[in-house]
Amino acid sequence: MSIRTIFHDARSGLVEDVKYGGLVFTLSNTLIGGIFVYAKHISIEFSFGAEFSDPDKILEGKGKKRRHIKIYAIEDIEKKGVENFVRTAVNLNQQPQ
Repeated sequence: MSIRTIFHDARSGLVEDVKYGGLVFTLSNTLIGGIFVYAKHISIEFSFGAEFSDPDKILEGKGKKRRHIKIYAIEDIEKKGVENFVRTAVNLNQQPQ
């Protein structure tokens, strides 16, 4: 499954846009996260990743809010639990409909 599909499957109503050199996803005008492609990896960014539970220390970054996951191989998507982190990002920022 593609990372983009994981974002869209996590919640209907996500808005996809190209910004900051990557693909970003917003919900109710709040930036949820994005996908950014680099020469040797793909970075999945989470705007409020510092609030996520991460007992296995998969998330990287030391900022006040943002965290990211680096994907080096297709297997990393499942191995690093990307789907779970994306669901967490969407649910954390979920607005009542």
